[in-house]
Amino acid sequence: MKPETLRKIITYALGLTLLLPLFFTEFTMYPANFGKISIFQVLISILLFGGIFYVLFYKKEIIRFKAIDWILLAFLGFSFISAILGVNWNRSFWGDQSRMQGIFHWLYMISFYFLIRQFFYKKSHWKKAIYLIVGVAALSSVIAWIGPFLPYLKTIIPSGRLSGIIGNPIFFANYLMLPIFFSLFGFFYYKEEGKKNSWLWIIGGLVSLSAFIGTQTRGPFIGLVVAILFAIFLYLIFSKNKKIKLSIASIFIILLVLVGSGFIFDNVRNLFPHSTQFIFSINPNAATAQTRIMAWEIAFESWLEKPIFGHGPESFQEIFDNNYNPEYLHYSFAETVWDQPHNYAIEMLSSRGIIGLGLYVSIIILILISLLKLTKKEKDKRKQIAIIFLASGFVGYVVQLIFSFETSNSWQLWFILLAFILWLESQKEEDREIKINPSVALSYFIILLVSAGVIFSVYYNYKLVVSSYYTNKAYTESVLRDKIEWIKYAKKAVSYKVPILWDQVIFLSRNMSDLDAEGLLDEEMVSSVAPQIVVELEKINNQHPNVYLYNLWLGNVYTFMGEYMDSAYYELAEERLFDAWEVDKDRQVVPMLIAKLYLLQEKTEESIKILQELVDKNPQYTEPHWLLGLSLVKAGRIEEGIIELEKGQAWALNLPRNFLYIIDVYAQLEQYDKIVPLYERLIIFEPNNAQYYARLAASYVAVEDKEKAIQAIEKAVFLDSSLMEEAKLFIQQNNLLTK
Repeated sequence: MKPETLRKIITYALGLTLLLPLFFTEFTMYPANFGKISIFQVLISILLFGGIFYVLFYKKEIIRFKAIDWILLAFLGFSFISAILGVNWNRSFWGDQSRMQGIFHWLYMISFYFLIRQFFYKKSHWKKAIYLIVGVAALSSVIAWIGPFLPYLKTIIPSGRLSGIIGNPIFFANYLMLPIFFSLFGFFYYKEEGKKNSWLWIIGGLVSLSAFIGTQTRGPFIGLVVAILFAIFLYLIFSKNKKIKLSIASIFIILLVLVGSGFIFDNVRNLFPHSTQFIFSINPNAATAQTRIMAWEIAFESWLEKPIFGHGPESFQEIFDNNYNPEYLHYSFAETVWDQPHNYAIEMLSSRGIIGLGLYVSIIILILISLLKLTKKEKDKRKQIAIIFLASGFVGYVVQLIFSFETSNSWQLWFILLAFILWLESQKEEDREIKINPSVALSYFIILLVSAGVIFSVYYNYKLVVSSYYTNKAYTESVLRDKIEWIKYAKKAVSYKVPILWDQVIFLSRNMSDLDAEGLLDEEMVSSVAPQIVVELEKINNQHPNVYLYNLWLGNVYTFMGEYMDSAYYELAEERLFDAWEVDKDRQVVPMLIAKLYLLQEKTEESIKILQELVDKNPQYTEPHWLLGLSLVKAGRIEEGIIELEKGQAWALNLPRNFLYIIDVYAQLEQYDKIVPLYERLIIFEPNNAQYYARLAASYVAVEDKEKAIQAIEKAVFLDSSLMEEAKLFIQQNNLLTK
């Protein structure tokens, strides 16, 4: 192959990776992130081989390393040290499917960065790349807006907030931040080169901005506001036009007063479009703000335990579990599980210690210095404004990460931005590259090492995708309620050996728990899959003892095995659940699971005791009240039980079987007036269930509402004509046709 051909292939292939946000691997877990990143990683490893081969045997020149390049490599090396000294090397290196932030992924992103640095060396390369970034973001935004109305885009779920094929509103907003400012940069920087097409930059930016606002995410919006303020600040410093400076300052003050008034006065707030009303919900006392602040506190306090090296990349799950704040349950059960502190700087501090944070912050500082120098040095006013917008986008991106964390779609653009800023600094060819002259032996040795790396990459990325496919299929079949297919794929997932098998078995354990909650789990499903799950979980638990997550799910799965296979497993379930509870005595979910375990073993009084203690300690939480009510009813203390069930129904009444249970208890107490509204709510869940209407009719009879009883029984017959004879008998027996 000719050298120039190889160079073009690598350059164009790198450009194609910018289409990453448009990919959605529906056949894997976390399709907006995991599968496409695995494909990206294989491509980058192949391009890295081609790039190194090209440099060693053809070009014999490499980019001149800048301080930021060395800091990135130092950060990567320090991450390895932090992972080795941290709490869980496996998780630190491989990460998990949902986040893909382990060292394994860092290797590819930094490789991608250096490939961009090496092969995007012409102005035309960067112009096309920025065009593509803005275009892909605009297309992603259009898809986000119209996707819910297109039948073939089933991946986009309609909701009040846009998320598009990125899958999450805040991740989507994080991703859109840089393309918005890239569009402004392109408009001003490339204006003279293509006046006819300059409007495309603005259209692309406005489309992305509309989707950004449509995500209704407060953290990224704060980042956008700070970015705009920074742009104004830089313009006021570097511009010499006093009239324009005064105009901008005046407009800014008017907008600031208007927005500020909106927080105070409803009439002013109503002047803003409905899609922007979320701005005025920014409040440090809001639930999401409070839970984030608690997460930051946990991360910071954990850093004090290992201040130099941190706990290792991707370690926050364990940090959170070990330092859990019981106040989380006050906001919802979903808030009791956190695997990221939602603040990237604090995440760096807790995971990589003060050195890791220092390296991360030094990159930000050096880039800002570079951007300020470029702004000051640029004589062309339009290009100076372009660089101001570039700097503002950089600042906005950093600020939004105070409230979230990196994801693959936005992270790729971060590395592109770093490479582009360094390219802007090195416009002269002699400043950009240096000559190399490695020996033939050394060149072949390097190629041999890289070849081994490519084989390693392809092999493991393939296995990770296959494993994720099996797990995703199991989950899909559980949603479709196909027991045979669920067993088939769950068995494949748990037996397919991959480095993140712990992640798969935990997901399958959670899947079993969901099936159990819906009353779908049975002996065949448990006996087919659970024994393999506990083998894998026990293996990882032995390697990392006293980890809450592993013991929790071991306790759960052993409970299912005791319930559906052999009661002897109850002893192991109790042991593992108490091990999980020992990690943090404030975790409310563990005593609830222990209480459930006691109920299954007919140890009713033990269940009541542990739940009563939990309720006394945290009376404001609804879940324990419901479980305590179940235990009291089972113990024959029905009057006490119904009081607790009523306190817990806000949590429990999201499943039909819980409705039916409390209805049955009310029936025992002959409190029929409380049954009627429950059946009416239950019918909202299943409006075509004829049996519910028939039972509602009987409830209306009990409260002597004959008119509604007739309406309900007529609806039951309408839905199921086979009930006709029973309905006639019901009407006759209850004299519903007589006055």
